[in-house]
Amino acid sequence: MSNAGPDNDRHRQWEALADAELKGLPLVPAPSGLLAGVMAQLRGREHRPWWQGVWWEWPFQAKAASVLLSLVLAGAFGGGNVLFEDRVISYSDEVTARFGFAANLWTMLESITSAVVLVWNVLGQPWILLAGAAVALLSLAGLCFGLGVVFVRVAGRET
Repeated sequence: MSNAGPDNDRHRQWEALADAELKGLPLVPAPSGLLAGVMAQLRGREHRPWWQGVWWEWPFQAKAASVLLSLVLAGAFGGGNVLFEDRVISYSDEVTARFGFAANLWTMLESITSAVVLVWNVLGQPWILLAGAAVALLSLAGLCFGLGVVFVRVAGRET
């Protein structure tokens, strides 16, 4: 299939016309404060603390400490690895046991989510939306009633 044809010629004509029009436009000068703002930003980068710079520019000790901390955290939460001794792995087991409830919470959230999806699919979306709207309206009505009671009691107090 060749690229020659009326559509391709028309495209080239439009491209040439647009190019000529764009090249004929005058240059737009930059705003007066742009250069000063850019230079101020660059000068500000020179005086910022080392930890706000990119990691590669950190001092060697800080890079080594961050790598060590990353390995310790990976070992603590990752169940240990061949890189770590038995003491680190046993500590990792202790941390996993302490935060084991998070896995139970995740399982519970998965169960609730699957139950909501099941109810959504079985009952149909319009009924659930109507029930949600009804709950929202009743909650709003209860809130308004409660605030009304509070306002009447506050307004009815004798000072």
